[in-house]
Amino acid sequence: MRIVVSEFMSLDGVVQAPGGPDEDTDGGFAHGGWSHPFFDPEVMGVAFDDAMTRAEALLFGRRTWQTMAAAWPERAGDPFADQMNAMRSTSCPRRWATTS
Repeated sequence: MRIVVSEFMSLDGVVQAPGGPDEDTDGGFAHGGWSHPFFDPEVMGVAFDDAMTRAEALLFGRRTWQTMAAAWPERAGDPFADQMNAMRSTSCPRRWATTS
């Protein structure tokens, strides 16, 4: 098995999905939704489709999983939503346990 990471990342290392201005305001972050104006569906749609076609499962962080689990079932009938809903997914625990 291999894990492939797909992220929305700025050149200075800010990682955040193209959500709205209220997305992830933890720690006083005031730039939620920063990538949305640059999201071109013609380009990103192809990239997403390629990644989703090759993926066997999705691995989310806890907060992302909670957001996704609440959003995609309500969008049934949309081809991308149907693909997201059909794919096996899991989430990471809040903290990984260390074993020796």
